[in-house]
Parts: sequence; C-alpha cells; structure tokens
Amino acid sequence: MKRALHNNGLEETTERVRAAILSANDATTECYLWFQEFFHFSGDHIPNSNEIHIEHSRYMALYNQYKKECVFALGFTQWNQIWELLFPHVKMREYKQVIYFNIYICI
Repeated sequence: MKRALHNNGLEETTERVRAAILSANDATTECYLWFQEFFHFSGDHIPNSNEIHIEHSRYMALYNQYKKECVFALGFTQWNQIWELLFPHVKMREYKQVIYFNIYICI
C-alpha cells in the first residue's frame, strides 16, 4: 500500500491508508468500527496527547471478544494489521501504577 501511494505521487496520510484498507469489504469496515468503539469506551485517553492506553491483556483474548461481537470476523493477522495501521496511537499498558491512600477518621 505504501509503495502504491508512493508510486502514484501521493503522500501517505492516515485518511488515505484508512480508505485503502476499509474499501476492501464489510468485514474490514466492521473491524475498524469495533476497534473505534472498543478503544473509545475501554481506553484511557491520555490528556494533552493523542495516545490511548488499554488494560494489559492477551491479544488473542481481545481478538476472541471481537469475533463474538462481530458478524463479519477477520482473521487474526488482518485484525492485528488494522490495529497497527489505523490505531498506532493505542497502546496496551505493561502495568498500571495505582496509589492507594488509607484515610482513617476517628470519631
């Protein structure tokens, strides 16, 4: 895809990559929309940044969830490529730092 854009004198933009990938069939469009919704509702949107962090999980667990929720499921490789190409700003966090405060009130 990158080579095709370059050979035609076109700049590689997110919109052009998205259009090239999603024009393939209904399954790719449904996959894109699933990712968009999943990341919107499950991700932590980092302030002052375009990044989104999601909870650490196995990729196959997320893929299996996707397959259960979609009518036209792609194979794992295509599913993963759509994530990498169209959602490079979404990262799976390695760990989550949580600070707990214990507050005791004496009456």
